[in-house]
Amino acid sequence: RQRDPLLFDPDMMIRANLDARWKSDVAEKLFENMKSFQREGVEFLWQRRGRGMIADEMGLGKTIQAIAFLKSSKRLQDWPALIVAPRSVRGNWKTEWLKWSPDAKPTDVLIIENTKMCQHVLPLLIEQQKRELAKQTKTGQAEMDTTSNVAHASVDTVQKKKPKRLSKLQKGELVAQGSPIGKIIIISYSLLILAPVLALMEKVAFASAVFDESHSLKHIGSQRTKACLRLASK
Repeated sequence: RQRDPLLFDPDMMIRANLDARWKSDVAEKLFENMKSFQREGVEFLWQRRGRGMIADEMGLGKTIQAIAFLKSSKRLQDWPALIVAPRSVRGNWKTEWLKWSPDAKPTDVLIIENTKMCQHVLPLLIEQQKRELAKQTKTGQAEMDTTSNVAHASVDTVQKKKPKRLSKLQKGELVAQGSPIGKIIIISYSLLILAPVLALMEKVAFASAVFDESHSLKHIGSQRTKACLRLASK
């Protein structure tokens, strides 16, 4: 039976919203290189608000689906995103992100190599997030009192403050002045389960998390499953 075009069609409305989101939030190059089933995987994650599992066979593009989802669901203030993966594929995640992000810089993706690097980088990121939160709070309070000279002075003070310059990271990776310490933080499962590393990771306000090769999290009592659940439940 043909549908009456004058009647409200929720399926068509959903499809229209999804199409609009592809056009507005996903890079054209990325969209054009995705297969139809890969696009369906990203739409599945959209509908689940990111809480989903992509279980395609090896080689069918789970990585590109995760990247498309992260790029479409992020705004600048929503970074960083966390990717937890086996040690052997961490570099591949960085390569793929830069491949499908024409405007990205190598410093947008930070691979945590070892405990020493974690203890150097994450405190800087945690402090940076605290400063940004304090800045937003002060700005919001100032804007609420538009008639107060004190409020205006507070706004001026916040606007004139410059972020601290960050030091050089290991392996020659530089953080651009005024930019976040990596929009994407990549760490291995074997490093994540170490107590001092996990303690620091829990203090970072990650906007989203991707757990690669998640079949390795099937045992609820294992160290890596417990560690990932602690991060995912934040």
